[in-house]
Amino acid sequence: MPRPPEAAPWCAWSAPPDRARPPPAGCRQLSGACVVRQHRAAPDHNATEDCIMATADCTARREREDRTIARALRILEKRVRYDAARPELTNPNAVRDYLRLRLDGLEREEFWCIWLDARNRPIKAECMFVGTLTQTSVYPREVVRRALHLNAAAVIVAHNHPSGDSDPSIADETMTRGLKQALSLVDVRLLDHFIIGKPARPTSLAERGLM
Repeated sequence: MPRPPEAAPWCAWSAPPDRARPPPAGCRQLSGACVVRQHRAAPDHNATEDCIMATADCTARREREDRTIARALRILEKRVRYDAARPELTNPNAVRDYLRLRLDGLEREEFWCIWLDARNRPIKAECMFVGTLTQTSVYPREVVRRALHLNAAAVIVAHNHPSGDSDPSIADETMTRGLKQALSLVDVRLLDHFIIGKPARPTSLAERGLM
């Protein structure tokens, strides 16, 4: 007796004879059989190595920038001391540059004081208060207390605006006048109040006549 013809082979992607459906993409039909070619992608070792090298380069560049900023701050501190050793601060641009490097790019507002002696020589530069994204609470009583502790005769204050706008707000003007009045009660002069924002030149309230 003759043998019946064998059914055409089918793969997992092909349908049985009673439910025929077209083969998917990448599968071609040959003599009733579905031939599937699968290509397994080899891991891209070069891409991984490039990513690691790029991360290392970014970290190294950030470390070099941090060292450069630290050196610039030391130079500006020396320049401020040199200029302040004279009877008056003859180079306020050095103070501006120092404060801009200290306060530019911060995510929160900070209020800084540069304390000066009777000859306008700097005693100490320090952050007095740290606030939020939009405001800083400044307490004149604490500023006066610190001035007496350091035996300061004058002070230059500054704070930053993380938004980048260096124009003084009404609250800034009110706080400056209140702080100046409180310091005058103990014979400490408030020389200026700088606001640091996106512009390269910090805003001086003294130059605008807002002191």
